[in-house]
Amino acid sequence: MIIGDSKATRLALVIEEEIRTAPLAIGAFLGTKTSLAEQYTVSTGTLNEVLRLLQSRGFIDVKPGPKGGVFVATRSRRAALTHGLLDTQIDASHIETLIQIQDALEELVVSLAARKCNGDSAAKIAIALAFLLKATTPREIFTAAWALDEEIARATEDAVVINIYCGLIQALEQSMVWVSVGELDVEDTIRVHVEIAGAVMRNDEEAAREAARRHSPVTAGA
Repeated sequence: MIIGDSKATRLALVIEEEIRTAPLAIGAFLGTKTSLAEQYTVSTGTLNEVLRLLQSRGFIDVKPGPKGGVFVATRSRRAALTHGLLDTQIDASHIETLIQIQDALEELVVSLAARKCNGDSAAKIAIALAFLLKATTPREIFTAAWALDEEIARATEDAVVINIYCGLIQALEQSMVWVSVGELDVEDTIRVHVEIAGAVMRNDEEAAREAARRHSPVTAGA
């Protein structure tokens, strides 16, 4: 787990452990922001930081509206990257920042890629996707997924996008030290990359954006 000194980080670890150990189903309602702030005796600002940390790690979804609140989420690629799958050579908060930047850019990148993708770039994406589908270990799967992300970025034919996005992915890879892990659910990572790659190759911008939105958690008020 990520160790830190702030009150928000410590509380995030407490709630994370509760989610890990309690018999809570995916989608289980944890409470509203107001009720959670009262339950853990913290300010709204501190709770918002706690929720940001938990959402970036893939433990919760925060939904707005009258029926909104905080819910248990399906563990995502982001959670795997920061919990158990690998260790880091730099402070873990830097890794979270890199992942959050990738999330923020992903919808734009896949949309541009879908608009610009041609026969040559589609062939390269198809090859990268084939490598992902043949991968078996978590390390192989995430490495192949990143390689596919880079090919999708190159399909944009935009030098700025390519340099920024591929540089970001390379920074993530270079910052990781892989460690031994047991079984890990990577089906979501594979599924969403199949959806994004397929949409890009058939020049379907809206489908590419929708897949990217499902892939990348967005912090919402509740």
